[in-house]
Amino acid sequence: MINRVYPIQSLFKDPAKIPQVCYTRPMSASEDRLTAIEMKLAFLEDFMNKLQAVAVEQGAAIDRLKGESHAVLDKLSEIEDAVQDMPHVRPPHY
Repeated sequence: MINRVYPIQSLFKDPAKIPQVCYTRPMSASEDRLTAIEMKLAFLEDFMNKLQAVAVEQGAAIDRLKGESHAVLDKLSEIEDAVQDMPHVRPPHY
C-alpha cells in the first residue's frame, strides 16, 4: 500500500495552522494495477492514432506516386512513338 504525501503549505496563510504532512487515502494493490492498466491503454490508444495517421499519409503518398508513374510512362510511350516516326536520315549539320 502506498501513502502519498503532499506538502500543503501554500494553502495556509497562517503558519501556525500549517499541518506538517497531509496524507491521502492509501491505494490498494488492485487500484494500483487498474491505474497502470488504464495508463497503458491510454498510451496504446495514442500510439494507434499516430500509427493510423502515418498509414493514411503513406497511402496518399503511394496514390500520388502511382499517378506520377503513370504520367511518366504515358510521356515515355509518346516519345517512343515520336522517335519511331522520325526518318532515319543524317541531320543537315553532318
